[in-house]
Amino acid sequence: ARRGLPYLLASETEDSWTRRCPEDDKIIKDGLLGGMSAMWTDRYCYIFQCGAADASIGEKAGKSPNAGLMFLRSLDASFAVSLAGMIWPRAAVSAA
Repeated sequence: ARRGLPYLLASETEDSWTRRCPEDDKIIKDGLLGGMSAMWTDRYCYIFQCGAADASIGEKAGKSPNAGLMFLRSLDASFAVSLAGMIWPRAAVSAA
């Protein structure tokens, strides 16, 4: 049986928490049949999190958008190459 705190660990990259129950790791791995991988593209927005959160949060975490210039239609080809270079290697690792 679990004891003590709910094993919350501070996130290193954002203001959130993750729940970790080490004793359940084997049960989870044995029962895993598939998975999902998500990719956020907030760095390509011209405002932090496309306006869903205050810019001060991004500044504090050092995660402010840095590729907003790619919103211009003239840079669609560069955006496609940049996004593909970010998504496909991570998708391959997620699928492995």
